[in-house]
Amino acid sequence: MMLKKIIRFFKIFRQYRREGGIVHLTVNKVNPSEQYKGYKVLVTGATSGIGLATAKAFLSEGAEVLICARKQAAIDDTIKELNSKQVHGLTLDISDISHIQSKLQEADKLMKGIDIFVNCAGVSAYDEDINTEKMYDYICDINQKGLYFMNKFEGDYLIENKIQGKIVNITSKAGERIGFDPYTLSKWGANSITRGNARRLAPYHINVNGVAPGRVPTNITKELQSHKDSDNVFTPNHSTKKFTMPDEVAATVMFLCSGMANNIVGQIIVMDGGSYN
Repeated sequence: MMLKKIIRFFKIFRQYRREGGIVHLTVNKVNPSEQYKGYKVLVTGATSGIGLATAKAFLSEGAEVLICARKQAAIDDTIKELNSKQVHGLTLDISDISHIQSKLQEADKLMKGIDIFVNCAGVSAYDEDINTEKMYDYICDINQKGLYFMNKFEGDYLIENKIQGKIVNITSKAGERIGFDPYTLSKWGANSITRGNARRLAPYHINVNGVAPGRVPTNITKELQSHKDSDNVFTPNHSTKKFTMPDEVAATVMFLCSGMANNIVGQIIVMDGGSYN
């Protein structure tokens, strides 16, 4: 018995020396800069702010991106800025419900399929009294009604094409607090749309989630315009003493669209720096 153990030991030792003590494994490794290679992504509100940051983030990781916005001139300028063969443009006004479905069909033909939808288009009001019927219609037609029908048609598209894709909605911290104004109402609606659509689509292995930023220096926050190009903007209203920046929101979107988030369903991730209000 002892002799057998000694012989076995020397066999193992000989193999260990021959192969340098290395155990050979086959490992599939994905370069971090290519984890979205082969994916087709549609981003609304993609010519500025969070939408633009999201488009850049996906492009940087190998995705093919369709940037959507209301104005062709803004799309042309953004495509020129991004300077990539992987980026395309499409005019899309999500408040024009009658054209959303045909626009998604156009996007499908252009991209030859879409795996991920990121809905960043949104508006606020700061030049007029927000509590008027005009402002109510303007804000809710985009932030709530438009988002609802985008989610409906995006979900229907993924189901019909048997794509186990992702939908991420950019909502707002305003949807988590109480307020008597159209903007707050629209963001409560946006959160409800996200959770409801997530429940509808989960059986098809389609993930729907949301990111709810606090105050982010973008085009719709007039008082923060001077901070748009800063990396770390100070604010006493957050526990972190800084605003959430568009790139940080984009990085969270990227996580929710990854395979690591396949079992996250109908969640709204609030990014407000520990806001006090």
